[in-house]
Amino acid sequence: MTQVFGYTLLQQQQGPATERLREVLASAATEQPNDKVLDALISAVAFDPSANVRLRALEALYPHAERAIVREGVLAALPREQNPLVLLELIDFVAAARDRNATPILQTISRNEQAETTVRDAAQRALAQL
Repeated sequence: MTQVFGYTLLQQQQGPATERLREVLASAATEQPNDKVLDALISAVAFDPSANVRLRALEALYPHAERAIVREGVLAALPREQNPLVLLELIDFVAAARDRNATPILQTISRNEQAETTVRDAAQRALAQL
């Protein structure tokens, strides 16, 4: 029931960020979230307008990094992210997950002259970890 509740409310991204954040936290509280809850968290990472909601959703996905659906979702969000803080956390996630599929994206980020130095450096460190 908690998973359905969290999934439904995460889909309602029209409300205030604090409401969406509360729902991310409720979804994260489940020990074994189903694919719908994971999809909702991945969608929040990729598309929520609030950086805080994106960060908390990503944090909620860490315990599930071994699942391919989670790694693929985070990897898909990586090249779209514009917020440097969220981008740093996404880079840390793929490095911690040892996701070698992130190599091309991390190489692109590490060479991007428009990216902040800290982001480029984080991408280079993550490449070294893979």
